[in-house]
Amino acid sequence: IFAAAYAAVTMNLACRGDSTGMICTHHLQWSGDSTAISFSHSKEEQLGNDPAKRLPRHCYCNPLNQQADFASNLFNYLAMFPHVIQRPNGLLFPFQDSSGMFHDQIRKICDLYKTEIERDFGFSVDDIHVHSYRKCAHTKMNCGSTVGPTNAATCIRGGHSIGTTRSVYVVQEKASDQICGRILAGLPEHSAQFSASYTDFVPIDVEDSLTTGGVSLEDYEARKAQVDAQVQEGLNQIFGAEVLSDFRSINRFLKVGLASHLMHREAIDACLPSASAFRHTPLFTSAIFLSIKEHVRIAMPWDDHYKYFAPATGIPPHVIGFQYFEELKKLVSAIPGQFEQMLDERQFNGTISLAQMRNLIENGPTMQSMAADIATMRRMMRDANGLETNGSPNIAFEDNRARMYPHSDGSHRRVPEGWTFPHITLLQAYAYWHCGNDQSENPIAPMKVFCASDVSHLKRGRLNLSDIKHLAGLIDDQATAKGRVISDVMTRSEVNSCFFAGLDGIDIDTRTPSGRVRDPSALSWSSVLRLMNNKKRKRRRLNSTAADRADAVDT
Repeated sequence: IFAAAYAAVTMNLACRGDSTGMICTHHLQWSGDSTAISFSHSKEEQLGNDPAKRLPRHCYCNPLNQQADFASNLFNYLAMFPHVIQRPNGLLFPFQDSSGMFHDQIRKICDLYKTEIERDFGFSVDDIHVHSYRKCAHTKMNCGSTVGPTNAATCIRGGHSIGTTRSVYVVQEKASDQICGRILAGLPEHSAQFSASYTDFVPIDVEDSLTTGGVSLEDYEARKAQVDAQVQEGLNQIFGAEVLSDFRSINRFLKVGLASHLMHREAIDACLPSASAFRHTPLFTSAIFLSIKEHVRIAMPWDDHYKYFAPATGIPPHVIGFQYFEELKKLVSAIPGQFEQMLDERQFNGTISLAQMRNLIENGPTMQSMAADIATMRRMMRDANGLETNGSPNIAFEDNRARMYPHSDGSHRRVPEGWTFPHITLLQAYAYWHCGNDQSENPIAPMKVFCASDVSHLKRGRLNLSDIKHLAGLIDDQATAKGRVISDVMTRSEVNSCFFAGLDGIDIDTRTPSGRVRDPSALSWSSVLRLMNNKKRKRRRLNSTAADRADAVDT
């Protein structure tokens, strides 16, 4: 998850790996139809102190290819490490050596696929490093098309020096930078799909548009408000309502990132290992994301529903020409069939052909009215389907509490056979304790209703359950002291709020031995427990030493 996000940012910015590690979270600003990152680090200005060069670089979504999609890869990283956005002025990748971590991931991948890389591409894996992403970006910008961006635009994007005239005359090539952004996003530059929009939540029904002529503006605004409320609730479950209210500028990017994740959900799900900790985030455990997935849309500038999207930028004229050629080809290809249909519909003595009868029935007022009624019923059924919306607890919560799974030894437990304690972060474990997992293939009840017999068949099962109970209790106590309410049934947004309010109850050293800041929410629950025990032992040794010294003085 981390490596995919780091690679996407480095590639889209065409920058050095160390420069990627200098980006702050508040630099993610949504602008029109892309993410604008004010980025001033270059080969000649590695400290980023020149204000004339702090111009935004536009990074676009790729709804056609998940692996190249900037928005979904970065959103997945933020959903996995939600503590990152709690510090808007902090680093986007707040690790001691993020570029070194990324290099280690590259080496693992290269070693794993060494035979395929050297056989199919002719490269030695020893030549592939972090800087390869920057070289790849420049190659893509300059060799992707004969009508690509200007040389000045590519040099500015990659931070190369082009003389003293840069800052005065050519640094304002905004439109060319937008073309660079679309090319680096991996969109096909020799296709009309190069102009694909970002992914967004647009609550329109295609069948409504075809049968009833679309929806009114008032109806659309009402649907949009309802879906936006669900989307915001989903983001609150991941990042916390209080955090998002304090960092409003990132909300739009997170909404587009969530839409991109849902657009690529099948591809992401196919890549994730079954034991991945990412599967224990609210994206995979909350029912609300299933209810909003159907509203995810993309559009092309010539589509009827493009009016619901921001105007497209960074599209060269030849891309529009590709679409015109495609439309002409379709029109020419349809001429023979239309001519035959016209001949078939020509009847003597005023008789009506079968095609004409079908057309009269389908487009008549009776069928149109029936189609509108069916569409209305579908919306009513969808709104009343019992999914978790607007922060209300899932109606299946009580069912999950009582759900028991048969085991081969004849017993029944609240976990299915083969289930093990997940290796997840402290935040995910706290959510598992209060909410469980109601979206897995075998829904799991909240851990707080487990009894010893539910996990007695697992190695260290009772001990692990006791440890998680202890950690959750410390957080609950501290959250309660700060005025939060710990109830029997809690939504994930409430769990998020209580977690960050009660995180002070976790007593561990806030810095590593090397001086790096340590964030408990990003650590696994087992690591947090180990660090707590280490600090207790250290405190006991210090107290014992102090007591021995006092006894020696008295003696």
